[in-house]
Amino acid sequence: MNRKMNIYYDAESDYLEIRFGEVTESHYEKIAADIFARVDKKTREIVGYAIYNLKKNKSLKKLQIDIPNIVFNSIDTHIQSLSKDWNSEEDEKTFSHLH
Repeated sequence: MNRKMNIYYDAESDYLEIRFGEVTESHYEKIAADIFARVDKKTREIVGYAIYNLKKNKSLKKLQIDIPNIVFNSIDTHIQSLSKDWNSEEDEKTFSHLH
């Protein structure tokens, strides 16, 4: 299953929402001031984040949040599919200094 990351920002309310995959039945849990994790009710997996007062909150200038493994798995799968197309000797010589 390929899950997409959806990002929504409302400038008027200074609200950022990041969602991983399709909308599921979930609820929000407060994890910090103005920051909420969206948690799937069945799996208890984090399926998104909601952040209020994004621009106004100075502590949010450098924000670290946990990204679900499914996002990394999706990126890895995409990179692997791209790398299958990148197997010419010329390309390998061009980037051989990186190994």
